[in-house]
Amino acid sequence: MSDLAVSKNQGSIQQSSWGKEQLEIIKSQIALGCSDGELSLFSEVCKSTGLNPFTRQIYAISRKGKMTIQISIDGFRLIADRSGKYAGSETFWCADDGIWRDVWLSSAYPAAAKVCVYKLGIDRPFVGVARWESYRQEFYDKSSSKKKIAETWHNMPDVMLSKCAESLALRKAFPAELSGLYTKEEMDQADQADDLRESRPPTSEDIPYVVSKPIFEDKRYLSPAQIAQIRAMGAELDKEAYISTCRAYGERLSEIPTGLYQSLVDDLLDLKVATVFDGEILVLGEREEEEEEEEMKELKRKADSYPEPPNR
Repeated sequence: MSDLAVSKNQGSIQQSSWGKEQLEIIKSQIALGCSDGELSLFSEVCKSTGLNPFTRQIYAISRKGKMTIQISIDGFRLIADRSGKYAGSETFWCADDGIWRDVWLSSAYPAAAKVCVYKLGIDRPFVGVARWESYRQEFYDKSSSKKKIAETWHNMPDVMLSKCAESLALRKAFPAELSGLYTKEEMDQADQADDLRESRPPTSEDIPYVVSKPIFEDKRYLSPAQIAQIRAMGAELDKEAYISTCRAYGERLSEIPTGLYQSLVDDLLDLKVATVFDGEILVLGEREEEEEEEEMKELKRKADSYPEPPNR
């Protein structure tokens, strides 16, 4: 009889131990380069999540001598479904105009993908937004001395970007089950940064003190007027829902791309309620605005004190 206990109703493998043949498959196909100690840890994670490594629901990657456990998007969906509270999802894409579409037909790369995950008992979706600029995978092409988009991301940009957005949304909706777990598409960025730095010639980006364009001059993000408008809208919304919706687009309002402004406004309009809080959110917004103003001043002082980059 096999050393693997099989859950008939879920089709997953719960490992009490791996037999010799299964262990060889794991070492050669699923957890390449991992030590026996790391394989033991991988076994425990497989057991705790109930995912089957032999169907690629979960796998391990050795990165610079350290194991990283990654889960496929199918594994994420399976964990959510087993909770008994997963009520499906919707996927949207947008270009730089910020208009969300339920199908991506353009030959151009999408600017962002948004996935809304629904959970039984909760009347609003958990939203995950993934920007192309943040998640696209590139490599350094030595023959042309230029960065290029990885083949899979070039051929299926909408699919790859939506996987990242769905992972973000599922992790928000099911934190107890998915906290600390990431998909391959998300973790590709960790490899990409190292691969690009190691394969290309050194540039000024490798010199920490060189500031070519201070952050306070960047026009790609929400303007002070747009931020003020969003905060004003927040005064008419449930505080928790307002903050959750804004954070689906960025940790801070000043980090949200201008192209997503209208989409955020539309989402806030959907949340609008009749009751207005007693200025609580506005006070919070004014305090955050003062903090951001002080941070901007500090960034400017630091930028002015940096030495000029060397002449090329």
